[in-house]
Amino acid sequence: MRTPRLLGSLGVVLLFACRPDSTGGPAAPVPMVRAQANGTYVLQIDEIIDLGTLPGHTWSEAHDINEDGVIVGTSQFDATTKAGARAVRWPSPTSTPISLGTLGGNWSEGWGVSDKNLTIVGNSASEGSSADRGFKWTPSGGIKDLGLIGLTAKGSGFPTVAFSAAAVSSAGSIVGTSVIVNQDSVYAGYLLDASGNYYTVPQTCTSGYYLGSARDINESGQHVGAVLCFGLFTINTTAYLATLSSMTDLGDHYDPSVTSYGRGVNNAGDVVGEFEVYTGSPTYRRHAFRWDKSFGLRDLHFKDDTVGTSVGREINSDQLVVGEYSTGTAVPQISAFVSGGGLAMTKLPALCPEIFFAYSTAYAINDKGWIVGGSSTCAGKRHATLWKVRVLFIPFFPQTP
Repeated sequence: MRTPRLLGSLGVVLLFACRPDSTGGPAAPVPMVRAQANGTYVLQIDEIIDLGTLPGHTWSEAHDINEDGVIVGTSQFDATTKAGARAVRWPSPTSTPISLGTLGGNWSEGWGVSDKNLTIVGNSASEGSSADRGFKWTPSGGIKDLGLIGLTAKGSGFPTVAFSAAAVSSAGSIVGTSVIVNQDSVYAGYLLDASGNYYTVPQTCTSGYYLGSARDINESGQHVGAVLCFGLFTINTTAYLATLSSMTDLGDHYDPSVTSYGRGVNNAGDVVGEFEVYTGSPTYRRHAFRWDKSFGLRDLHFKDDTVGTSVGREINSDQLVVGEYSTGTAVPQISAFVSGGGLAMTKLPALCPEIFFAYSTAYAINDKGWIVGGSSTCAGKRHATLWKVRVLFIPFFPQTP
């Protein structure tokens, strides 16, 4: 289902065009380029689209996009008020958002969409209950509670009291984070397959899946997240890549006593996330990473930056990674980024990059190079946003005397 990276004309290094109803005018990003022996890689931005909000709302964010361009996310009255929030879908980048409803309570949020057999997952609450509940939405069935409260996952030993849903595969397997009560509330990642079987992660850590989470799943059922593991002298949260029969600890790259989190996985089993990096006593910063079985963990962060932080959230089949970078200053500037395919970490502009401390963040990318997230508008709001990008290789030509 994955497709080769799109390459365009080498005659255009950076091209930026907004949809007519986008907020703000064109503004080219400052590219970070990686020199090669015979050329360099640059980012081309073909279009930025303001995906808008539901009527009466001023804030929205897009959290996932599938290969057909169906987008899911959340629309709210404002950035801080969860009451009245609605999970939404955009059938295409040019569509207005459509509410998916709730489970009977006063809020819902959308997080994942499958590439085939259109299924959307997210979270809501039922009327009169404060417990978060994951939901599944389909065109024929609408929004349905996944029904895990009161159930005991295989490998858990304790019934579930609350849970969230983060991602869904085309086969119908859903991953997320559940809450059980074992003296205190304990968070645990889970996998719910299409037949209704409810699992925790294989117990290769002393703690198993406990005190962990599950964030993403690929088409073969590999899933990623974080789990608390106990070592000889350390207790740390570590990123993992798992199936129902195995779990791979992705490590921490610099120091086994610090933490790492898996956020996204592609169909090849390549993982992205964040890990802590020691930047000078007593400071640790979180850096975006990419992991694959051939090279292990690789730091994607801006070279020599000891102040900022970053997180990788998704990776497509062309190894393009998207996420968020923060300057780490007293008033941090937060920017979406893309990296990979020869391209070093490169910031993506907001819908209105001219405003002071323009904000942008990225959550997902498909194999067309369509990135979704959210960013600042010229009206000072934050709207769900889509960037259409390509990575171009610009050859160096020898100069003639």
